[in-house]
Amino acid sequence: MTEGSRRNLVQEDYIAEPWEKVMEAIQKHATATHNMVQQMAMQRDGPPNANRVFYDFLKLQPPTFQGSHNPSEAQAWMDEIKKEFEVVPCIEEQKVAFVAHLLKSRAEYWWRSANTYLQTQGTHMNWEHFEVSFLDKYYPKSAKRQNELEFVHLQQGDMSVVEYVVKFEELARFSPHAQYAPIEEWKINQFEWGLRPEIRGNIGHMELTNYSTLVHKSYIVEDNLKKVQEERHAKWQQKKEFGKFGQQLKVKTLQGKGKQVHTSSSPRARKCLKCGRDHGRECLVGKQFCYYCKQPGHMAPFCPIRQKQAECNPN
Repeated sequence: MTEGSRRNLVQEDYIAEPWEKVMEAIQKHATATHNMVQQMAMQRDGPPNANRVFYDFLKLQPPTFQGSHNPSEAQAWMDEIKKEFEVVPCIEEQKVAFVAHLLKSRAEYWWRSANTYLQTQGTHMNWEHFEVSFLDKYYPKSAKRQNELEFVHLQQGDMSVVEYVVKFEELARFSPHAQYAPIEEWKINQFEWGLRPEIRGNIGHMELTNYSTLVHKSYIVEDNLKKVQEERHAKWQQKKEFGKFGQQLKVKTLQGKGKQVHTSSSPRARKCLKCGRDHGRECLVGKQFCYYCKQPGHMAPFCPIRQKQAECNPN
């Protein structure tokens, strides 16, 4: 290698060394910047404090509970609160504190006493313990069993399909099947069993496997049966009106044949001022006129025609 070539290599090494240091410094700076940005993002998006979570929870306007003798109302309130916690996630202890804020009146007094008792028993208060205590107080097992039996024996009766569906779905949530059955077969069988016979008979052969479809078909069958009933009633009403019309024609025919038909509009004869009877002609009281043969000159007891008939018919 010539001396000029060695000189050029030395110059290239001299230039490459500081350039590598510059690139290394730039890489370190970029890494540090990236770490700093991530740290700031973690601080910004990290778990919020309790006050912030409570504020978000109240923005949902959760319902309060004042205590109720109706177990269904207590269960409905608990279900609504669980829905709120699905929107605003929080730890178990926060759930208890937030819900305690919603208890008012008698419910608040109950919780103060129950919480004090649980603390003296050394029970760690979390959401699970609160829910058990709440349901033991406002929705005991006896009431739950009663609702289960009411659901099992529920029948449509005089209710419309709409009313039956509302009652059925209200009680269905108390059934153990609602929590453990993975399919709707139990719901379909129970709903179909409770329908009125005339509706069940029209959909039983369909072998439906979807609860929503079963409800929809029940609406249709009920509406069709109602239309048939209305048509029958209209025909019966028409037949009844035709019968009245025929009776009126019969009366008019009898009147045309000369038979006397008394109606409310026919004039009544005036009572005679002498005898007090309704005879509509000249009064014969005090006159020598026979009521039997309608001839003048004698009275009815002495009528010769009447006496002659009596002699011919002694019996």
